[in-house]
Amino acid sequence: MKSTLFLILGLLGTCSCSTGFNRDIDKFISKHGEEDFSQFVGTSISYRDSDFGTDIFIVAKQGGNHPPYVVGINKSTKQITTIDDKFLRQSNHVPYFNHEQIRKFMKRFLDFDAQLLSVDKDSNVFIRPFYAEYSPILLRLNTKAGDTVIRKGIVYNLYRGNWYLSAAK
Repeated sequence: MKSTLFLILGLLGTCSCSTGFNRDIDKFISKHGEEDFSQFVGTSISYRDSDFGTDIFIVAKQGGNHPPYVVGINKSTKQITTIDDKFLRQSNHVPYFNHEQIRKFMKRFLDFDAQLLSVDKDSNVFIRPFYAEYSPILLRLNTKAGDTVIRKGIVYNLYRGNWYLSAAK
């Protein structure tokens, strides 16, 4: 009897989390579903860490072997505190973004309140709106494919419109 009660409570907890998750996804898509991500084509931005009142982000060019820029953002003011190109210098890589481009990327990226945003050369948007993990959970195809399953590094299932949700969530 006791184990049955725990099983029922566990299932109810799982259902409510899934419903809350879907509600969060719906809210994000409703807010940013038609967003113009064109300024990010070929760019990837992701949250990495927090250190003494500063959030640390990685900004990189997509495709090829491009070392990232490390960007510090003051948590309370949302202002850039540092743009570090040490990884480019360490590998003798030519700078591919200037500081003004990175400032523009970050200013716009912070509007999404997301953890990860990557836009490929075909303008497909990969995004992780919440939960600081490494893989994107949402994919917005640039054009409607009509497919219910898309494989772009990971498997995405059609969620609604041209938005797909990671099968792994």
